[in-house]
Order: sequence, then structure tokens, then C-alpha cells
Amino acid sequence: MKREEIKELRLMRVNNLLSPRRSRKTARRHAGEIITPAPDLMWGADGTKVFTVREGWSWGFAAVDHFNAECVGHHTCKKGDRFNALEPVSQAAQENFGSLSQDAARGLSLRACCPKPLKLIIT
Repeated sequence: MKREEIKELRLMRVNNLLSPRRSRKTARRHAGEIITPAPDLMWGADGTKVFTVREGWSWGFAAVDHFNAECVGHHTCKKGDRFNALEPVSQAAQENFGSLSQDAARGLSLRACCPKPLKLIIT
């Protein structure tokens, strides 16, 4: 660090102008296996808000098989609510299991990525 930067940091620290320091946490390890021994046992679902020049803000959702990282379903929309978030899972269930009936995907686990980790199990 240069002398000027050190002085600037000291001056900012004295006047409480620095952002609060956060302690570094060790990386969390997964409690269980993420890679499954066969396809269609565990899917992961996640979404993100994206900006496009033509459409403005939009949402993109995807469902991914944990066996081989294959995208089994995807959906884009303007409103990012829970119904649109589950659309790729519905697409994938219809495609891989043939229907959306009550027991069609029995035994499939769904890991949804969100601020609080959520694990949904379809039984």
C-alpha cells in the first residue's frame, strides 16, 4: 500500500467512515451428497433476475438434475413469483415422468436455492 492510501485509511477509520468489517467464515460443507447415483433422484431449482435491453427486467428459472447437471426444465417470465419458479419443475416432471399426477415423481428430491436453504421432498 502506498503512503497516501495508508493516511487516507487512517483518516477514514478515525472518523468512522469505513464500512464494518465482517469476519471471514469458513466455507460450509454440504450435510449430504449432492451428486446422486442415478438420474431423476434429486433436482435443484434456482432463479435469477436479469436485465435485457428489449424487455427490461425479467426472471429466469431452471431445474437441474444433480446426477449429470442436465437442465431438465427452464422458464422465463416478467413476474418472479412462486408459481413461475416451479414451472421448470412441472415441465421436467411432465417430460421425465409422463404426467403431473400425485405419485408421478415419487422419490424425487428437490433442492430449491433461496436465501434460506429450502429442501423440498416430493413423496
